[in-house]
Amino acid sequence: MTLKWVFLTVLSMALPVIGANAQVCRTPANPKFTVLQNPVIPRSPFTVAVVVHILYENEQQNISEQRIAEQLNALNRDFNRRNTEWEALPGDFKDITANAQIEFCLAGAAPDGSPTNGITRTPALFSNIGLTEDVFYSDRGGADAWQPDKYLNIWVAGMPEEVLGYSSGPNDAGGPRDGVVINSLYFGTTQAKAPFQLGRTLVHEIGHYFGLSHPWGNITDDCDEDDNVSDTPFQRGPHTGCPPKQLMGCDIEKVYWNFMDYTPDACMAMFTKGQVQVMHSIIQQYRETLASANIPCYELESALTKKVSCFPNPSGGDIHFDVQGVDYSTFHIFNAVGVWIESGVFQQQINLSHLTDGLYFIRLNGNGNTYLSKVVLEQ
Repeated sequence: MTLKWVFLTVLSMALPVIGANAQVCRTPANPKFTVLQNPVIPRSPFTVAVVVHILYENEQQNISEQRIAEQLNALNRDFNRRNTEWEALPGDFKDITANAQIEFCLAGAAPDGSPTNGITRTPALFSNIGLTEDVFYSDRGGADAWQPDKYLNIWVAGMPEEVLGYSSGPNDAGGPRDGVVINSLYFGTTQAKAPFQLGRTLVHEIGHYFGLSHPWGNITDDCDEDDNVSDTPFQRGPHTGCPPKQLMGCDIEKVYWNFMDYTPDACMAMFTKGQVQVMHSIIQQYRETLASANIPCYELESALTKKVSCFPNPSGGDIHFDVQGVDYSTFHIFNAVGVWIESGVFQQQINLSHLTDGLYFIRLNGNGNTYLSKVVLEQ
């Protein structure tokens, strides 16, 4: 076992401000690497081809295509500043938020050129395989990376609840373990575990993949340590809670909404202009072939949408579902803020007339598939 993976095991002991049972990112401290002073920031997004390796111990971990689509939407939302949280930030910080101009899609072609949906599924041979090097190797029960110089490899696997994920860094570019490992509990949105259910665990880890450090740098309780990004304020350590009970800023106290901090997803809002410069500097020096691979995308969102349609919407009471090729067994209704209202056996017609007018979400589940529809009730 290399020093890098030993560090993954003991990192939680190096973060006393968090507490023994708090969720942590276990990406090792980044070694020094070259950052360009003036990297070229593209005016339009370039696309990164993603392959998702699912290693599952049970059906709950064998995540659905719907959750994968949700996670990709979350990545594209946050890396392209399509989220809304940043608009509520104080003026000085709103002014330094930035669009990273990076899009993500499932790979539509495998390394041999054959068509694919960019997803592999492998039964895990033992529990918590995501915490071991075995996750990266098929002959040890894991899944081999697809050409990591051309694909972003993401391993979704079982890990203890307190571990969110970890990532390789720029100096690992092109190696067999180059990519991101994420706890299956925190992948996607509708079935991800709160308070990390907005898809931002993977946003955070891909930030590491593109060279970003935590805002406090590699040492906690030290206001002289930094992440070497000019526009992220110094802080003594990670923030936890939303909003955090203990503020860790050195000169500016109330700063806890960076995607590279430890706050729950609802309190994350931004990458800074300086962080975007670092990411593009790393891409141009260490991951240039990732940006120029020209691998076609698999349109997962389109494929899922074609399987289910619901109408009329807005509805006067009855919602009809046209389902093709998927067997759904249950439905679940949530109000506009995500509070569960009721569940039942799925039928192609669901009556909502007993509910008050407003916005609702209806989730269908069955055979590892999930479909989520937004419905407006107007009676």
